[in-house]
Amino acid sequence: MTYTSFYTEQMVEELRSSAPLDRSKADYYADKWQTTRKSIISKCLIEKIEYTNVPPRPTVYRGIPVKADYIKIIEETTGQNYHGLSRCPLKDLETLAKYLKPSG
Repeated sequence: MTYTSFYTEQMVEELRSSAPLDRSKADYYADKWQTTRKSIISKCLIEKIEYTNVPPRPTVYRGIPVKADYIKIIEETTGQNYHGLSRCPLKDLETLAKYLKPSG
C-alpha cells in the first residue's frame, strides 16, 4: 500500500522557503491550502523544516471595562465602599454604574 501525501513538492518547497515558520505563517498556509495549522506544523516536523513554537498571547482587557471598573464608579459616585459588589453579575454592575454616573 502506498501513501500519497496531501502536500505537493511545490507546497513543501514553499514551506521551506518561508522557514523558519511560526504560528502566523502556519495559519496563513492553513488558510491558503484549506487545511489546519496542526497539519502544517506536522508537515514541517516531518520534513525537518524549522518551526518556532510561540505560545499565544494571553487575552488582555484593555479598553474593555471589567467588574473592578464598574465597582470603582459606583463607590466613587456614592462615596461608600460596598464589599459584596464583586459577587454581582457584570451586566448588573454595568447597569447600576451607568444609572449612577453623572452625565456630562
